[in-house]
Amino acid sequence: MPTCRNCHRTIAKFDADVCPYCGTVDPIDSQYRTKDMTSFIDPQKPKSGLYKSKSRVTAAILCLLLGFAGIHDFYLGFKKRGLINIIFTLCFVGVIGTIMLILNLNHVIDWSIPGGYLLPFAIDFLFHAGYALRYIFQDSLKDGNGVFLR
Repeated sequence: MPTCRNCHRTIAKFDADVCPYCGTVDPIDSQYRTKDMTSFIDPQKPKSGLYKSKSRVTAAILCLLLGFAGIHDFYLGFKKRGLINIIFTLCFVGVIGTIMLILNLNHVIDWSIPGGYLLPFAIDFLFHAGYALRYIFQDSLKDGNGVFLR
């Protein structure tokens, strides 16, 4: 509905000759039907409202290579799950590796010092390798914004 250019009240189209509220002659602005789109859209950011969905293949590769650090969760937008993944990896590798180091110092097992930390890290790596297969074969996964992975 058009508005009066003097009193700014909403008027009907058939009152184009005189405003019924303030009596202004020709109250409807000549450009009320056309609006300047630059006032609604920022010309510097034409794609500001678009969201590109995350890739399943990228998530799977990140999970396979850097899954112990939770990088795939950060990529998908799950920040809390990424932090939990980092803490779990540090605790799992640290506790199991330290136990194996203590057993090595007591000569219960005969491994080198880095070997005690590599075995739990390898177990964590294999866990994330299996988890990466989930990103490849399961179609119904969503990212942190609730959008399906492409």
